[in-house]
Amino acid sequence: MKTIIIIGILFISSFCDAQISDDYPFKTFLDSENCLYTTGYEYNLGTRDIIIKKISHSTNLGDSWTFLFTNNAGDDRGLDMVVDRNGRTFVTGYLYNSETNSNDIIVISLHSDGTFHWSDTLRNYGDDKGLGIEISKSQNGNADEVYVCGYISTQNNYKDFIIKKYNATNGDSLWQTTFGKKFSDDIATD
Repeated sequence: MKTIIIIGILFISSFCDAQISDDYPFKTFLDSENCLYTTGYEYNLGTRDIIIKKISHSTNLGDSWTFLFTNNAGDDRGLDMVVDRNGRTFVTGYLYNSETNSNDIIVISLHSDGTFHWSDTLRNYGDDKGLGIEISKSQNGNADEVYVCGYISTQNNYKDFIIKKYNATNGDSLWQTTFGKKFSDDIATD
């Protein structure tokens, strides 16, 4: 009987300690100057909004910044990020779309000082998420093109993977492609 009680206490204790709290960064990125960038979400007026932070490696926290991408329609989240040599930040994830009651892929670009540069939302009727983001760089280390992958939902409620390419300077869509088998989920994660 003592063995069962001890096992039960250990199981409950390990289960409680293993849970991830609601306020945690989903993705981090460490740049060449050891500045830490994070993205995820933050509670804001009853919903979750995408938060992007830069935390300076130096004692001069004036180099740090926080950017909150607000969407009062529902819960949103930053899922992946990348930063170029000059500190321009690119994030993908999802925004809640109240018209379709589903998530849409979002791509956000910030200047090196954490101010808004451009964003694009890929609207679709089903649940869609941007899961991975990467950049190609020019000779000087600046982002030249932005690549986003994830999934979009089909009319049959299956998921097809998507890859979309953007111009890093102005956010223009350069191309996108999707792929999926007829009766299965296909998801590009990174």
